[in-house]
Amino acid sequence: MIQLLRAPDAKMMDRWLANGGTEFFEELGVDPRGRWEERVSELLGGDMIEWLHSLSLKVQIGKLLFVHAGIDAEVPINRQTAETLAWIREPWLSSKGPYEDGLAIIHGHTPIADVVLSNQHRINLDSGACETGVLSALLIHDGRMKLFQTG
Repeated sequence: MIQLLRAPDAKMMDRWLANGGTEFFEELGVDPRGRWEERVSELLGGDMIEWLHSLSLKVQIGKLLFVHAGIDAEVPINRQTAETLAWIREPWLSSKGPYEDGLAIIHGHTPIADVVLSNQHRINLDSGACETGVLSALLIHDGRMKLFQTG
């Protein structure tokens, strides 16, 4: 949505509407087929939009790298594109690791039936909350992990 506010793009809009954007617009009571940018900006407010713009596409804490969708395992971490970090599926989902500098990648974007914590290189936390009602979160403390799920 932030990318669309910056530079409206029909293809990107279609993809976003198919992946949760429709519900976003419905909750705001805004028609995405019209001139939605000004109304959404007004409803969210400048502070919220500024904060969303400021967010990083990836966050590294020690040997953990948090991203939305995943990475291209063939590209150095510091050269990953916004498109990859936000939208990649294959070949990422088939990759087993290890990854650059021994990083473990924590991601979502592709719903799975069961969150698996046994892969030391990659954890997908997307339990498909919008369809299953199950939201997953991972507590990481003192080198240990605990999975929490609602629903």
